[in-house]
Amino acid sequence: MNLVIPLAGKDPHFEKVFKPFIKIDGSCLIEHVVRQHDLDKINQLIFIVLREHEKQYRVSQKLKDIFLTKATVCVLDELTRGSPCSIIEAAGDLINNKEDLLIDLGDVIRELSSLYRDIKNIKRGVRGIIPVDRKLLRDRRWGYVYLNKNGYARYLHEKTLKPRSQLATTGLYYFSHGCDFIWAAKKMIKNYHYMFRNNFFTGPCYNELIRNKKKVIVSYNPIKYLVLYPKDIKTYINNIV
Repeated sequence: MNLVIPLAGKDPHFEKVFKPFIKIDGSCLIEHVVRQHDLDKINQLIFIVLREHEKQYRVSQKLKDIFLTKATVCVLDELTRGSPCSIIEAAGDLINNKEDLLIDLGDVIRELSSLYRDIKNIKRGVRGIIPVDRKLLRDRRWGYVYLNKNGYARYLHEKTLKPRSQLATTGLYYFSHGCDFIWAAKKMIKNYHYMFRNNFFTGPCYNELIRNKKKVIVSYNPIKYLVLYPKDIKTYINNIV
């Protein structure tokens, strides 16, 4: 399995620091994010970073110091129009294959035992798994999944404040084949099927699979901590120390 973590954005809430390197209980945030995964199942850990951050924070070297030979770092020269664009441009050649793929946006801590169990027991014909939590996050724009009568995903509505579902996405996405993500993302981008504030998002790529009659399911994985704003860092520290 390939695990891709795109870090090539600019977070306006963390302008003076590189958020993944913020120390929490002695370890960087990115270490906490990666540790929640079953690393025995991960063949390649792929990070995508911005050249500006690479020069300023020596990101590649620090990531390789932390994760050793498991880390592959891809550097983008400039910002793109969102995570799927960054992944295609920087790591498309590494994941455009039949190997399964996880994409983690790097700022949510979850309980993931159900996901890895569901991946192990994935049914024939299922091409994607969307980790969800049963939450109504009305204070923040979030993604929500709607199911059909057979229990399969029928639509993912990204960045909504008024969901009609309680199945909130968690910033983590599984595709049974990396090439499925690549063609779905390219199709979404080419046809402008979903944008928010002039950016594309990873979640709506599942809608392309669904339009092409591919089966997508959900996996229930509770969110433990959202680490999106400076106040979230303080909350996380207070709860783990």
